[in-house]
Amino acid sequence: MQGSGVQGSGVQGVQGVQGSGVQGSGVHSGGEGANFGGANFFSGVQAGVQDEENRRQFLENVFFEIANEPRSNHNAQEIISTGLSAIRSISGNETRMVIICGDGFSTRQALIDEFDNNNIPLDDNYLIGTFHYYDPFDFTKQGAADRTPGITWGSELEFQQVETHFDQVVTANNNWAARNNTQPLPIYLGEFGVDNEADNHHSDRKKWLSWIRMQAEKREFSWAHWNMYSNIDTAKGMGPWTWSYWQTTQPNNMTDRYFDPDPVEALIGRYEFESGNEVGNVQESNFYPGFSGESYIEFLANEPNDYGSFSQLNSIYIPKTDTYKVNIHYAANTNHILRLVSKNGDDETSSTNVAFNATGGLNSWNTHEIELPFQNSETNSLRIVSPFGSTDKILLDWLHISL
Repeated sequence: MQGSGVQGSGVQGVQGVQGSGVQGSGVHSGGEGANFGGANFFSGVQAGVQDEENRRQFLENVFFEIANEPRSNHNAQEIISTGLSAIRSISGNETRMVIICGDGFSTRQALIDEFDNNNIPLDDNYLIGTFHYYDPFDFTKQGAADRTPGITWGSELEFQQVETHFDQVVTANNNWAARNNTQPLPIYLGEFGVDNEADNHHSDRKKWLSWIRMQAEKREFSWAHWNMYSNIDTAKGMGPWTWSYWQTTQPNNMTDRYFDPDPVEALIGRYEFESGNEVGNVQESNFYPGFSGESYIEFLANEPNDYGSFSQLNSIYIPKTDTYKVNIHYAANTNHILRLVSKNGDDETSSTNVAFNATGGLNSWNTHEIELPFQNSETNSLRIVSPFGSTDKILLDWLHISL
């Protein structure tokens, strides 16, 4: 997961947001760093990057966010206009991506209003629209003093409401583009999260995070979770470490930092095959480069009709009973057929033969997408059964669950 976020006065550094149609993801963490003055902060960091190649890569990967959650007495259009003029006046920033929002705390409706009212600048082709999402507030902010703890989430209507809300952003964006004979903006879901208080009562925080992430990725929204650390009941962080703790208690040791597993699983949705079980003519290896994690699993050549060898990933989290996209990262010299069996506990959900085409070599990796049904559960598994009579290897690296 990529970080985001030294916040400055009017300018915020963001990683993980790419160009139109390219997804990014991250953790939005603010309020713990020093307060720098926008372009001055940028110039200072630029000067501190001494190596020319590192400086070039740094410059290419810095985006600006002009305002974060402007209040009701602010004027987002004026802020955007003034900020864009200042940014574009600096050499090297003429084509830098800039993130813009609407009035009123960067809400979803605020961004829709900017589209509906034609307030998005038409003379700048390097903009990204952003909104923050915390609906429903009674659920996501239940750790606050004025909220009731224990509110649940996950009815069919609530799942559907997220889809409707995100579709409304897409529709407003597309309609604005059509009216003005331009292209829709890339969209960045700049914040979403749930108070840790919810975890004291149920597991719906994980369900909500997973569903929001999947619905964002389905529409090619890049995203950032709010926030990184502090898992006290009133915060939305993913681990117990804080900046002040590091400075006062462990100034030279960051080894005790860790993330809580449930929100990480919900936000990543990715499983390494070496973390599963292997039975029969299957083994772990790290010989061929290009894999992620510690290793990959390797199906060896089998006798014809040998169905006894398989790899199985267990405890796959699924927020809602539905059909999901399963992306499998693999490498193969030749074409293969694998049997994929999805299960919930001991109950088989589906079983299908899937063709995996040759990738050009065992050090050349491709991703293959398959649609499979899964049940709402923490105990889903996916079993990959060995190639039928294969005379060659196939390597499996990871799988990713999305909608």
